[in-house]
Amino acid sequence: MAKVRTLRRAELEKTLRELYEDFQLENRVKNLSEMTIRFYEQNLVHFFRFMEEMAIKYVREIEKRHIDKFIMWLKNKGLKDTTINTYLRATRAFLYFAMRENYLIKFEINLIKADKQQKEPYTEVKKLIKKPNLKECGFVEHRNWVLVNYLLETGNRLNTVLNLKVGDIDLENGMVVLTTTKNRKAQYNPISEHLVKSLKEYQAC
Repeated sequence: MAKVRTLRRAELEKTLRELYEDFQLENRVKNLSEMTIRFYEQNLVHFFRFMEEMAIKYVREIEKRHIDKFIMWLKNKGLKDTTINTYLRATRAFLYFAMRENYLIKFEINLIKADKQQKEPYTEVKKLIKKPNLKECGFVEHRNWVLVNYLLETGNRLNTVLNLKVGDIDLENGMVVLTTTKNRKAQYNPISEHLVKSLKEYQAC
Protein backbone atom coordinates (compact mmCIF):
# COMPACT_ATOMS: atom_id res chain seq x y z
CA MET A 1 0.00 0.00 0.00
CA ALA A 2 1.42 3.37 -1.00
CA LYS A 3 2.40 5.62 1.86
CA VAL A 4 0.56 8.94 1.91
CA ARG A 5 2.99 11.83 2.26
CA THR A 6 2.03 14.30 4.97
CA LEU A 7 2.83 17.91 4.25
CA ARG A 8 4.79 19.77 6.87
CA ARG A 9 3.30 22.99 8.25
CA ALA A 10 6.04 25.04 6.61
CA GLU A 11 5.02 23.68 3.20
CA LEU A 12 1.48 24.97 3.72
CA GLU A 13 2.58 28.49 4.61
CA LYS A 14 2.30 31.33 2.16
CA THR A 15 3.07 35.00 2.37
CA LEU A 16 0.32 37.54 1.78
CA ARG A 17 1.85 38.44 -1.57
CA GLU A 18 2.05 34.81 -2.69
CA LEU A 19 -1.55 34.13 -1.78
CA TYR A 20 -2.67 37.36 -3.45
CA GLU A 21 -1.19 36.09 -6.71
CA ASP A 22 -3.12 32.81 -6.29
CA PHE A 23 -6.29 34.76 -5.46
CA GLN A 24 -6.12 36.91 -8.58
CA LEU A 25 -5.25 33.88 -10.71
CA GLU A 26 -8.41 32.14 -9.53
CA ASN A 27 -10.42 35.30 -10.25
CA ARG A 28 -9.16 35.30 -13.82
CA VAL A 29 -9.85 31.56 -14.18
CA LYS A 30 -13.40 32.22 -12.94
CA ASN A 31 -13.59 34.81 -15.75
CA LEU A 32 -14.39 37.74 -13.47
CA SER A 33 -14.43 41.08 -15.23
CA GLU A 34 -11.20 43.05 -15.45
CA MET A 35 -12.90 45.79 -13.43
CA THR A 36 -13.57 43.36 -10.58
CA ILE A 37 -9.97 42.17 -10.63
CA ARG A 38 -8.83 45.79 -10.58
CA PHE A 39 -11.20 46.45 -7.66
CA TYR A 40 -9.35 43.87 -5.56
CA GLU A 41 -6.00 45.21 -6.70
CA GLN A 42 -6.82 48.79 -5.71
CA ASN A 43 -8.65 48.10 -2.45
CA LEU A 44 -6.48 45.36 -0.94
CA VAL A 45 -3.58 47.81 -0.92
CA HIS A 46 -4.89 49.29 2.34
CA PHE A 47 -5.10 45.91 4.07
CA PHE A 48 -1.61 44.94 2.95
CA ARG A 49 -0.25 48.27 4.17
CA PHE A 50 -1.83 47.69 7.57
CA MET A 51 -0.45 44.14 7.72
CA GLU A 52 3.00 45.54 6.98
CA GLU A 53 2.65 47.99 9.88
CA MET A 54 1.66 45.04 12.10
CA ALA A 55 4.77 43.15 10.89
CA ILE A 56 2.61 40.29 9.58
CA LYS A 57 4.10 38.47 6.62
CA TYR A 58 2.43 35.06 6.54
CA VAL A 59 -1.28 34.45 6.02
CA ARG A 60 -1.48 31.99 8.93
CA GLU A 61 -0.60 34.82 11.36
CA ILE A 62 -3.85 36.70 10.69
CA GLU A 63 -6.53 36.50 13.38
CA LYS A 64 -9.97 38.02 13.92
CA ARG A 65 -8.50 40.69 16.20
CA HIS A 66 -6.35 41.95 13.32
CA ILE A 67 -9.49 42.68 11.28
CA ASP A 68 -10.94 44.63 14.22
CA LYS A 69 -7.71 46.61 14.48
CA PHE A 70 -7.75 47.17 10.72
CA ILE A 71 -11.24 48.67 11.00
CA MET A 72 -10.11 51.01 13.79
CA TRP A 73 -7.02 51.91 11.74
CA LEU A 74 -9.30 52.97 8.89
CA LYS A 75 -11.66 54.83 11.24
CA ASN A 76 -8.74 56.80 12.67
CA LYS A 77 -7.99 58.02 9.16
CA GLY A 78 -11.40 59.70 9.14
CA LEU A 79 -12.83 57.52 6.36
CA LYS A 80 -16.57 57.20 5.81
CA ASP A 81 -18.30 53.99 6.87
CA THR A 82 -19.17 53.18 3.26
CA THR A 83 -15.52 53.56 2.24
CA ILE A 84 -14.41 51.30 5.09
CA ASN A 85 -16.94 48.68 3.98
CA THR A 86 -15.57 48.86 0.44
CA TYR A 87 -12.09 48.00 1.74
CA LEU A 88 -13.58 45.30 3.98
CA ARG A 89 -15.40 43.67 1.06
CA ALA A 90 -12.12 43.25 -0.80
CA THR A 91 -10.34 42.04 2.35
CA ARG A 92 -13.12 39.58 3.17
CA ALA A 93 -13.06 38.06 -0.32
CA PHE A 94 -9.28 37.62 -0.10
CA LEU A 95 -9.28 36.08 3.39
CA TYR A 96 -12.25 33.80 2.68
CA PHE A 97 -10.21 32.51 -0.27
CA ALA A 98 -7.34 31.85 2.16
CA MET A 99 -9.73 29.94 4.42
CA ARG A 100 -11.07 27.82 1.55
CA GLU A 101 -7.50 26.96 0.60
CA ASN A 102 -6.74 25.99 4.22
CA TYR A 103 -4.05 28.61 4.74
CA LEU A 104 -6.07 30.33 7.45
CA ILE A 105 -8.32 29.17 10.29
CA LYS A 106 -11.94 30.10 9.57
CA PHE A 107 -13.53 33.11 11.25
CA GLU A 108 -16.34 35.45 10.24
CA ILE A 109 -15.72 38.91 8.82
CA ASN A 110 -18.64 41.34 9.06
CA LEU A 111 -19.09 44.76 7.53
CA ILE A 112 -19.65 47.68 9.88
CA LYS A 113 -23.04 49.34 10.19
CA ALA A 114 -23.32 52.40 8.01
CA ASP A 115 -26.12 54.78 9.01
CA LYS A 116 -28.25 56.10 6.19
CA GLN A 117 -30.78 58.87 6.47
CA GLN A 118 -34.19 57.46 5.64
CA LYS A 119 -36.53 59.58 3.56
CA GLU A 120 -40.27 59.10 3.31
CA PRO A 121 -40.95 57.92 -0.26
CA TYR A 122 -43.81 59.28 -2.35
CA THR A 123 -47.01 57.22 -2.46
CA GLU A 124 -46.48 56.16 -6.09
CA VAL A 125 -42.88 55.13 -5.35
CA LYS A 126 -44.14 53.00 -2.45
CA LYS A 127 -46.30 51.11 -4.92
CA LEU A 128 -43.34 50.56 -7.22
CA ILE A 129 -41.05 49.20 -4.51
CA LYS A 130 -43.67 46.88 -3.00
CA LYS A 131 -42.41 43.38 -3.73
CA PRO A 132 -44.73 41.42 -6.04
CA ASN A 133 -45.74 37.81 -5.42
CA LEU A 134 -42.98 36.03 -7.33
CA LYS A 135 -45.12 32.91 -7.75
CA GLU A 136 -47.89 34.84 -9.48
CA CYS A 137 -46.26 37.80 -11.24
CA GLY A 138 -44.82 37.61 -14.74
CA PHE A 139 -41.21 38.09 -15.81
CA VAL A 140 -41.69 41.72 -16.87
CA GLU A 141 -43.24 42.74 -13.53
CA HIS A 142 -40.44 41.02 -11.59
CA ARG A 143 -37.76 42.60 -13.80
CA ASN A 144 -39.26 46.07 -13.44
CA TRP A 145 -39.49 45.73 -9.67
CA VAL A 146 -35.81 44.74 -9.43
CA LEU A 147 -34.81 47.61 -11.73
CA VAL A 148 -36.79 50.20 -9.74
CA ASN A 149 -35.17 48.99 -6.50
CA TYR A 150 -31.73 49.17 -8.11
CA LEU A 151 -32.30 52.71 -9.41
CA LEU A 152 -33.69 53.96 -6.09
CA GLU A 153 -30.80 52.53 -4.09
CA THR A 154 -27.88 53.43 -6.33
CA GLY A 155 -29.06 56.59 -8.09
CA ASN A 156 -27.17 55.42 -11.19
CA ARG A 157 -27.81 57.24 -14.45
CA LEU A 158 -29.92 55.42 -17.03
CA ASN A 159 -27.02 55.18 -19.48
CA THR A 160 -24.87 53.64 -16.74
CA VAL A 161 -27.50 50.99 -15.99
CA LEU A 162 -28.08 50.20 -19.68
CA ASN A 163 -24.38 49.42 -20.08
CA LEU A 164 -24.14 47.07 -17.08
CA LYS A 165 -23.03 43.52 -17.86
CA VAL A 166 -23.47 40.36 -15.81
CA GLY A 167 -19.72 40.27 -15.13
CA ASP A 168 -19.88 43.77 -13.59
CA ILE A 169 -22.07 42.56 -10.72
CA ASP A 170 -20.30 40.80 -7.85
CA LEU A 171 -23.11 39.43 -5.67
CA GLU A 172 -20.73 37.55 -3.40
CA ASN A 173 -19.14 40.79 -2.19
CA GLY A 174 -22.10 43.14 -2.71
CA MET A 175 -20.40 45.27 -5.34
CA VAL A 176 -21.23 46.62 -8.81
CA VAL A 177 -18.57 47.92 -11.17
CA LEU A 178 -19.83 50.92 -13.16
CA THR A 179 -17.96 51.08 -16.46
CA THR A 180 -20.01 53.81 -18.12
CA THR A 181 -20.09 56.97 -16.00
CA LYS A 182 -20.36 60.72 -16.55
CA ASN A 183 -16.64 61.31 -15.92
CA ARG A 184 -15.74 58.20 -17.98
CA LYS A 185 -13.94 56.62 -15.03
CA ALA A 186 -14.86 53.21 -13.65
CA GLN A 187 -16.47 53.29 -10.22
CA TYR A 188 -17.05 50.60 -7.58
CA ASN A 189 -20.55 50.87 -6.16
CA PRO A 190 -21.46 48.88 -2.99
CA ILE A 191 -25.02 47.55 -2.81
CA SER A 192 -27.11 46.52 0.19
CA GLU A 193 -27.84 42.96 1.29
CA HIS A 194 -31.50 43.59 0.37
CA LEU A 195 -30.57 44.42 -3.23
CA VAL A 196 -28.15 41.48 -3.41
CA LYS A 197 -30.97 39.15 -2.33
CA SER A 198 -33.34 40.67 -4.91
CA LEU A 199 -30.78 40.26 -7.70
CA LYS A 200 -30.10 36.65 -6.70
CA GLU A 201 -33.83 35.89 -6.84
CA TYR A 202 -34.03 37.52 -10.26
CA GLN A 203 -30.95 35.61 -11.42
CA ALA A 204 -32.56 32.31 -10.35
CA CYS A 205 -35.67 32.93 -12.49
